[in-house]
Amino acid sequence: MSGPSAFHEKRDSLADRFEDGTINFLSIASLLPCMDTLERLIPGATMERIQRHTFQLARYCYQELQALQHANGGRVVELYHDTAFGDPLSQGAIVNFNVLNDDGGYVGFAEVACMAANHGIYLRTGCFCNPGACQRHLRLADTDLLRHYQAGHVCGDANDLIDGQPTGSVRVSFGYCTRQADVDQLVAMIRRCYVRRTLTGPLAISSLSRDQILAQYKSYDRPRLVQICLYPVKSCGPYRVTSGSWPLSATGLRYDRAFLIVDEHGAAMTQKKLPEMCRIRPTVEQDHMTLRHDELEDELVIDLNEPEELIATRESVQLCQTKVCMDSVQGVDCGERCADWVSRALGVSGLRLLRQSSQETRRQQRTARELSLNNQAQLLLINRTSVRWLRDKVDDWDGVEIPALDSLVDRFRGNLIIETARPLEESDWQRVRIGESGFSVDGPCTRCQMICIDQMTGVRTAEPLRTISREFGGRMRFGVYLS
Repeated sequence: MSGPSAFHEKRDSLADRFEDGTINFLSIASLLPCMDTLERLIPGATMERIQRHTFQLARYCYQELQALQHANGGRVVELYHDTAFGDPLSQGAIVNFNVLNDDGGYVGFAEVACMAANHGIYLRTGCFCNPGACQRHLRLADTDLLRHYQAGHVCGDANDLIDGQPTGSVRVSFGYCTRQADVDQLVAMIRRCYVRRTLTGPLAISSLSRDQILAQYKSYDRPRLVQICLYPVKSCGPYRVTSGSWPLSATGLRYDRAFLIVDEHGAAMTQKKLPEMCRIRPTVEQDHMTLRHDELEDELVIDLNEPEELIATRESVQLCQTKVCMDSVQGVDCGERCADWVSRALGVSGLRLLRQSSQETRRQQRTARELSLNNQAQLLLINRTSVRWLRDKVDDWDGVEIPALDSLVDRFRGNLIIETARPLEESDWQRVRIGESGFSVDGPCTRCQMICIDQMTGVRTAEPLRTISREFGGRMRFGVYLS
């Protein structure tokens, strides 16, 4: 919707059209006990003391962010405010901003939030249910809002930049429990991940020529496919095809992301919530999938050709609804035997294993191509040469042993693993042909903190996401989508 104009778009569901967001009923119920607790912890002028504390933190954060500069003197942060943080009566305890590259371009708020979460910092991003203020501070005309909507942006998504223009911002909020050390941690994260300490662009001088840089990498006559990987259960381990071929379907590789684990409330589970999921190892042979886990003696075998009607009859289960990347998807519950196994494997009660229903087709928004339970596109291509280049760029693995190349490649969870003469050359491709199969490039893959999870152990690190952000000017992109 637009603040100044009457433009708006109704939601598909009739009930959703009458609901102004989700009522915060838990906080409403907690309000009186919370006030009693605050008065007990902070006797006297309770709210005035909290106001002074939070305002001082907000002003300190504002000043620290305002002081950040790139090597070329450019601002690191664009702050949005109506005061200079001089009076708590006219300025609340929030700081709102976007991060800038050294060339003045914006870093998307979703990428900043992802990087912050990787450092244990949780931020709110977007327009904060305040489209009028968002439009005013970002200097967006009504035509800009309409253009953003036509480009696929809706409230609450991660579509943070359109044609270089931000669709929202980052907000830091301060409360009674916030400390100055928390502000220092945020500023340190921005300084480490986004401040350019050396000159780039026309003023930068490279000590190596192009030929010298290319000579560092092993050369092949042409790009070659070295491995095919499919992930039958979304966010779990891969099944590797190291020789021969693998059939394609209307959604990509056959059986890729055909299954999904959900919690007792029907929410999709991923490694962001349960890193342990990477330790579930699938194999696919003769149209049967077998799931194994190192700490379980038994294994789970599933017939991949069993019709949905037979599953429903045998298990007395129903179709279930869940969401993948904000898309509603329909799945068939695989029954109690499967639910018991995945719950024991992950150590979480109430989990269910769903298979994507054939009764409903999920499609890519821009191209209308069919999708399985993939996030964005049918296939993801990863270049080993680019991963090797990235590993060499990491300055500090924070005390963790430098990962082997294959282990680092696994973190990107690609379907087609290739090797080329030069790093990053896949970013310039428009089409790919492998044997008799042709693919179109749908664009770069935006990465999240999942690439910081060791796919053998489930241990998290800050890299390589931090280095990707630094090397690509805040854009956390690595690998390309294919259809």
